[in-house]
Amino acid sequence: MLIDTDLDRIKKYLKVDKQNLITKGVESVPSPVTNLRAYSSTVSHESFCEAVKDVFTNYYCNQFTNISERVNTTIVDVEFISKIPKVIEYCKEIKTWEWIYGQTPEFTLQLEKEFDWGYVKALFKSKNGFITAVTLTPLHLEYSNLFNALEDALEGRRYDEEEISNALNNARIHDVGSGSLIPISEVQRMINDLGKWIKEAL
Repeated sequence: MLIDTDLDRIKKYLKVDKQNLITKGVESVPSPVTNLRAYSSTVSHESFCEAVKDVFTNYYCNQFTNISERVNTTIVDVEFISKIPKVIEYCKEIKTWEWIYGQTPEFTLQLEKEFDWGYVKALFKSKNGFITAVTLTPLHLEYSNLFNALEDALEGRRYDEEEISNALNNARIHDVGSGSLIPISEVQRMINDLGKWIKEAL
């Protein structure tokens, strides 16, 4: 139900760059959406719910003649739900990582970005919510040691923001190796930039 929603924002959130995301999941079919406000200047959440109730009653309970007898309205709120153990159990389940990410089909995500310190290409492969492979390709070869350390840190991690943050934090300076000629302060800045970029792409 969209009453007065910013449709441009919805398009922004739902838009997927198909060239950069390759998935084995079932492709969704786009459908047109509109605001009810375009058809009624007085529509509200309450009036919409009442209209749905009346149409449902007229369609399924037309054997009754007195509309007051047709349906008993039940308000489904937090208090009502809290009395149904199965619903509570389901609500808890859909908040878990296993439900949100664990059943994600296998996919490949390609990213690229120009930072003030250089250009980077990234390739992520994921299955069942875990990162199975990572390739970070810098434009400058002197960054290779750092990027290899970050690839090793990210591989096998859960594909979520917290896990990626932990992986990058654990791959700090000591994992870069003594062969790096990059100043420590620059390494920290690059890791911060990469971490923010990767998490925004999730």
